[in-house]
Amino acid sequence: MMTLYDMELSGNCYKVRLLASLLGMRLERIAVNLRTGKNRKPNFLALNPRGEIPVLVDADTVVWDSHAILVYLAGKHDGGHWYPEAPAARARVLQWMAVAAHEIQYGVAAVRPTAPPAPACNAMTAVARAAST
Repeated sequence: MMTLYDMELSGNCYKVRLLASLLGMRLERIAVNLRTGKNRKPNFLALNPRGEIPVLVDADTVVWDSHAILVYLAGKHDGGHWYPEAPAARARVLQWMAVAAHEIQYGVAAVRPTAPPAPACNAMTAVARAAST
């Protein structure tokens, strides 16, 4: 079974989980907590030197970047439906992937919260936290 290092609220990770589901694939999921810096630990950086999610591990193959993972999954498990061989059809798929990578990622998705809200704190709590670091 393939392993996906992801975060529940990540849109890029969601794309990978969605395609895997549409392809009828099961993925072992390992949560990567970006807030605690798990993505900056040496064992994770060995998988992806950029320290970003998602990362897919398939036996000896490691693929990072959501679009690279989508292409990998479609190429390995799809038979050309989601990532066609014909140049014009493949170009149309890549055009929409570019839209997802730019306009959606930095437009609509930019306003979506990617982490639970921080606990409420007052000025005194903030000063105490700052003094303890």
